[in-house]
Amino acid sequence: MRSVLATAVSAALLASHTTVAQPQEAARPADTSMLDMTFPEFERAVAATNVVLLPIGSIEEHGSYLPLSSDAVTSLGQFNEVQRYLRARNIDTIVGPPLNIGLRPRAKISVDPAPTSIRAA
Repeated sequence: MRSVLATAVSAALLASHTTVAQPQEAARPADTSMLDMTFPEFERAVAATNVVLLPIGSIEEHGSYLPLSSDAVTSLGQFNEVQRYLRARNIDTIVGPPLNIGLRPRAKISVDPAPTSIRAA
């Protein structure tokens, strides 16, 4: 009897609503990187600007206490600040994905896990 009553109440509630609420798209923070965007968000951003800020940071050892991505993460944060500064001046930008490059002034044999590096000539 309870299940019949619960089903009848559910049906009555559903019938009383003529429209079903659509999920609202969550607002992204103003400093969202391209990597955090959905494709529709990226399409809208590209339509609004042709300026892309490209963070660059090496992947390298920073001791035993920091992640290898410290430089890349820091540059991404810095470009988020640059993006906020420019948006306050009505200049739209997109923060692109970090370009991870390591620079070694001389060749050496090491257990340094930097997968991408450029040697100075």
